[in-house]
Amino acid sequence: HPSRLITAVTALDAAHPILTGVRLPFSSKMELNKVSPLQAGAHPLLLGTLEGRPPEPVAWTFRHYGGGRTFFTPLGLPDDFAQPAFQRLFLNGIRWAAGLPLEAATSRK
Repeated sequence: HPSRLITAVTALDAAHPILTGVRLPFSSKMELNKVSPLQAGAHPLLLGTLEGRPPEPVAWTFRHYGGGRTFFTPLGLPDDFAQPAFQRLFLNGIRWAAGLPLEAATSRK
């Protein structure tokens, strides 16, 4: 989809630990990538929506055989990194994938 549009980002699984402290909804100027359907076993966390277009996942997790964790988001334009909601999402995703506690991430000033 064209990047001149604003993508609205909302939760699909607001109870997931990665979304702890992430204020939703937020917006992004990123292109809404066509990623559906996700691979079997992927767990979508956030949904991106452009007016008049089908929604697409914009953040998800995947647990590999043997327990390895992956967090992925196509978000990440410079404007996204300026938003506290995206900063928290990104930090929580890294900590979750590394198996680190998220409590340390919530103590940011």
